[in-house]
Formats: sequence, structure tokens, C-alpha cells
Amino acid sequence: MAPFPPTPNEILNLAAEILVTHYPDADAAFVAGSFMRGQGSPTSDIDLVILHRALPHAYRESFVFKNIPVETFVHDPETLSWFLEHDRQEGHPALIGMLVEGVVIGRIQNTAAKLKHHASQLLAAGPPPLNPDALRRLRYGITDKLDDLATDRSPAERIAIGAALYPLLTELALRGDNQWNGAGKWSARLLHQHNPRLAQQLESAFLALYDGSNTNAVIQLGDTLLAPHEGRLFAGHRTNAPANWRTPSGS
Repeated sequence: MAPFPPTPNEILNLAAEILVTHYPDADAAFVAGSFMRGQGSPTSDIDLVILHRALPHAYRESFVFKNIPVETFVHDPETLSWFLEHDRQEGHPALIGMLVEGVVIGRIQNTAAKLKHHASQLLAAGPPPLNPDALRRLRYGITDKLDDLATDRSPAERIAIGAALYPLLTELALRGDNQWNGAGKWSARLLHQHNPRLAQQLESAFLALYDGSNTNAVIQLGDTLLAPHEGRLFAGHRTNAPANWRTPSGS
């Protein structure tokens, strides 16, 4: 059995094989992920952004190659540019980060190099400010979950509420301070990089919530994070559904 985890050079060799066997028409690929950062675990995968000259549409797929999970994001320059801008607007630099940290391989690398440079500029510039509508939705969602925690709940309900509340609070802490946000484990990592003290407070508060019946720390921390943004929001909040969200009713 080969030593685990594979080295970055071994991952690059596997990625080159994948490019030839699975995407023979592709021009290039960006090889990224935890193995390339030297942080691979038994559940890690290889992240590949595949670049074709032209495609009918972008797509994403997952498979296993030589016992290692692989996740690919398959694009042409136009679809990749669209997703980079979407990432920027959403404040989630997932694909941007893959291009920035990724090692470029493949037969035609000039376009990939330009896209990598563009992604580096986007990442360095940071996300746009959280727009007022998004901030109001975030405040409303957090208010709803804090209100739920303020009453007596079963352990299962506390866990469910906490699981929904944690990403909202990390999003407010990061995006409310003009920082990039992430999904899942990345929100915790990015918060720790930006504000280690707050990340530790959030961790301690949620451990108290999950390990026992102490909801006070989470509620207090939620109110602290909301305070610079005019606090909780319930009365007066309104969202309009798109006008075309309708189906003719039966006669």
C-alpha cells in the first residue's frame, strides 16, 4: 500500500492521468484541495477545475480514481468567468480560491494563467459590501433562531436550531465585517483566520448549547453580533416573491 497521505507531486501526477483519461479534450486544469496544501486526511479528495475551450454548459461531477475521491468543476473560459463573478457577489470565494491556490497543468495553459491572475485580483480585492436586503434577511433569520432558543426546548430541538444558527452567525461576523465567507467547515476556518477570539467565543457558546441546556451564551453572542447592525429584526420585515412564481389554479 502506498504511504498516506499522497504528496503534492503524487497528486499532480494523478491529476495529469485524470486529465488524459477523463477529459482528453480539455486544455488545462487547476489542481487544488487539501492534499495540495499538505493537509490531506483519509476523507479528503482531489479538487480539479477543468478548462475546455468551449462547452455547452458547465458541470460538476465526482468519482473515485485509484482509491482517491475526485471532485471536478468543468468549465470553459466564459462559464468560469461567470462563476468567479457569482462567487464574488455572494462573498463565497470557493472557486476563486481553487484557481488561486491551484497548480495549472495541461497542454494549453495561457488562458488558465490569465484566469488564475484574475482570480488572484478578485481574492485580494475582497467581497463587495453586504447589501442592505441581504443584511436584513440575515438579521431576520438570526432573530428567529434566537427567539426559538429563548424558550424551553428538547435537546434535539436545541441541536437543530443551533445547526441552523451557526452558519448565520459566522456569515454575519464575516460578511458584516467585509470579509469573505465560506460554507461548512470553511466558515469556521475563515472566522478563525479573521478573528480568533470571536471564533473561540462562538465555539465555546455552541459547545455549551450542544453539551447541555445552556442557551444563554449563544443568545448573548448573537445579540452582540447583531448590535452594530441595528440589532434584531422582526416587525416591519418583508420579502416579496417574484411575480412569476404562480401556477394557474384549477377550475
